[in-house]
Formats: sequence, C-alpha cells, structure tokens
Amino acid sequence: MVSIALSLINYWAKAAERYWTIPVGREHLGIYGTGYNGWGVQTQQKFAAVLATLCAKSKELSDIDTNWALERSLAALRYNLESHKTGRFHCADGSRWGNTWISALGVERMMFGVHHLGPYLSASDQDALRNMLCNEADWLLHDYPSRAKPRHQSVTLGT
Repeated sequence: MVSIALSLINYWAKAAERYWTIPVGREHLGIYGTGYNGWGVQTQQKFAAVLATLCAKSKELSDIDTNWALERSLAALRYNLESHKTGRFHCADGSRWGNTWISALGVERMMFGVHHLGPYLSASDQDALRNMLCNEADWLLHDYPSRAKPRHQSVTLGT
C-alpha cells in the first residue's frame, strides 16, 4: 500500500513540475503554483512537505529521484520562509504572508515534511525556520483575537 501511494505521489510531483518557477535572482528558491499569499502559501507549504516525505521514503520505491525531490523541497521551503513576514523576500504578489489564523494552520500542516529535512537544513535555514515559527507562535499567543472569556479561578495542583 505504501509503495502504491508513493508511486502516485511521485507521478503527481513529476507532473507538477510544469507549475514550478524560480524567482529571478533567487536561484536557491522555488515556487510551486502561483507563489501568492493566502492559498498560494498553503499550496507551497504542502508541496515542500510532500516532496520532503517523498525523498525520505525513496528507499521504498526505486524510481524516485531523491536528489530532485530534496532540491525541490528545500527550495520550496526556503521560498516559504523568505516570503514570510520574518523573511527577506516577498510572495509573487508582492506581499508577505503570516500572522493569520490560516498561516498557523499551514505551518502546522507542513511540519510533517519539514521534520524529514532536518539533516539537510543549513544554519541559515534553521534560523529562518526558528524565526518564522517563533513569530507565528508569538502572534497566536499575544495578538490572535479570542472570543473566550477566561475564568479567574485559583487552581490547586496536586502535591
């Protein structure tokens, strides 16, 4: 079953190549889809995660081009990090993404793949990832509008 799923994902990833672009002057970045803010960011995040997983699971299917999958995944992740509010670039529509309810979900949904990229992330990648994650977490903690009304009760924990 796993090999069938990987085969289908590999087939999709190769077909998706026609929607891959490299920003001018930023050859280390790659865009899958529009590269726009909003759903474009969500798409980018899932693409990076799926290609990272494909690379990590390539031992289970012989026709996966591991180097290609790794390069695409890293370039897509780097574009995502660079186009975040903490990054040094922007989305293809000129905006920067982040600090919305959906940006937090997008980050959560891509982390299963980012986990596979750990050994391949440079110090700069790790710093960018940490900055983005901390920024999104801080925004959720301090600025996300909540409708909940906390009760101010004393809670005694077990001894």
